Amino acid sequence: MGSTVKNIIAHSTIPVLTLTTRTDKSEIKNILFPTDGEHKTRWAKNYAILLAAHLHAKLEALNVADESKDGDFSKKILKNIEWKASFLDVKVEKTVKKGEIINVILEQTKDNDIIIMGCGRRFLFWQTVSDLTKKIACSSTIPIIFVRHFNKKLR
Repeated sequence: MGSTVKNIIAHSTIPVLTLTTRTDKSEIKNILFPTDGEHKTRWAKNYAILLAAHLHAKLEALNVADESKDGDFSKKILKNIEWKASFLDVKVEKTVKKGEIINVILEQTKDNDIIIMGCGRRFLFWQTVSDLTKKIACSSTIPIIFVRHFNKKLR
């Protein structure tokens, strides 16, 4: 990932769409939303639900389960997404998988047309782009919309 793209993702106040030259899909019918359930991903979650509602697309909510935790945490996260999406009549497919996060997310791209994910975190006064974000952006064969966490409303 180049420094320009990294800086745009880190500092943009609106969601950022990245495209790969290998993309061959044009219609968006299946949206992948990988989540770890952190509070910082709520903007991305809301964006994924709204986009799925607007496009009449199916939303796949993916949680890569931590080996040290039981499956209840993953089920709780995905149930919340399904509950929120039900208000906009969005169909949610809940998926819990175990394994290396990057590999699991990239494996799930085969059945989806676009990824929506949160990215980066604040460290003191700087916004950073996580290694996971960089690796997914460089390896994905489908477009990705990165949504940053904001402490204020989207403009």
